[in-house]
Amino acid sequence: MKSARPARSGLIRLRPATGIRAALMFGLVLALAGCATKEAPPPSRVPPAQPQVHETPPPQTGPSFTRDPARFYTPAYMAGQRPIRVALLLPFNSPRENVRSLSNALYNAAQLALFEFDAANILLMPKPTGNTAAGARRAAEEALIAGADLILGPLFAEEVGAVAPLAAQVNVPVIAFSSDSSVGGGGVHLLSFPLSEDVNRIVDYATLQGITRFAALYPYGTYGERVRNIFRQAVSARAGDVVTSASYPPNPEGMYQPAQQVARLWNAY
Repeated sequence: MKSARPARSGLIRLRPATGIRAALMFGLVLALAGCATKEAPPPSRVPPAQPQVHETPPPQTGPSFTRDPARFYTPAYMAGQRPIRVALLLPFNSPRENVRSLSNALYNAAQLALFEFDAANILLMPKPTGNTAAGARRAAEEALIAGADLILGPLFAEEVGAVAPLAAQVNVPVIAFSSDSSVGGGGVHLLSFPLSEDVNRIVDYATLQGITRFAALYPYGTYGERVRNIFRQAVSARAGDVVTSASYPPNPEGMYQPAQQVARLWNAY
């Protein structure tokens, strides 16, 4: 049975901040990075400890790559300085035009932040991830070998999951742009709005307009599954009904069949 209320539809896109907002966001991060110091604090005098018996800890696994300070990247104009190296991992070479545009916008915002905050001691090292977990891992390893003190990015949850273990091996913090809270922690900090907050805000707005029937299109992969689950929970908590949903591949042409499937099931409801 169809609802007596006229059907309405709309598209709400969730995307990371760009422009001035992103520049301020980067500025805060880069300013904190610029204040960091590598000097050890002076030794403090402590009373001699009583002898204790300690168990031998298990051997620690070393990093899968070598970080040799002699190979750290320093451009000619910064010769003789100790720059704070900040790697920026983004899918500049993604096959999707909108993702490439977003990556370039974030890169421009980071450059603007460097200029506005006069962060002369910070060296920005952009690295393309290819919008894949393997590409992100490769970019992170290159950045860490080049001496990265901080990693900004990646953009998507699967990429963050691939980068995090590498950075953890050498205690380099990661500030990622994913909204998937499941990839946070263990040295990974998320500079984004939590996915659950975004989804709940959208469903709240729709229900305030009297809408109780929903349909959803979500991307393939782990992130899409989280979107689907959070969306269903949000709709159910507000006594709504998810009439139909479908997942879609990353290429634009792949949207047609899932969209037709959703439309067909919606009209048959």
